[in-house]
Amino acid sequence: MLTFEQFGAANHARCQDARGFNHPLDSWSLSDWMTATLGELGEAADETDPALEVGHEIEQTVRAIAWDMAAFLDLGDDRRTARVREALEGEVAQSR
Repeated sequence: MLTFEQFGAANHARCQDARGFNHPLDSWSLSDWMTATLGELGEAADETDPALEVGHEIEQTVRAIAWDMAAFLDLGDDRRTARVREALEGEVAQSR
């Protein structure tokens, strides 16, 4: 299982890699990262509603969109001093 720290390190490297987003993390503001995250959420809504109306299975699509949202939230988090990743780890620890 991937830890939040491992996910963050791999995600940060992918952001800057030529095969990934190919740009420095700080080339987007926190606002840009949040806009990207909300765009993914909108995409999930666009995909989900019509699929559910006709009874199609959408698990793979929603999973891919959720991955993108997690990646964007994590990258946006790297632009802040307050660490969402650390807060999530704390919540997970408290729920056990």
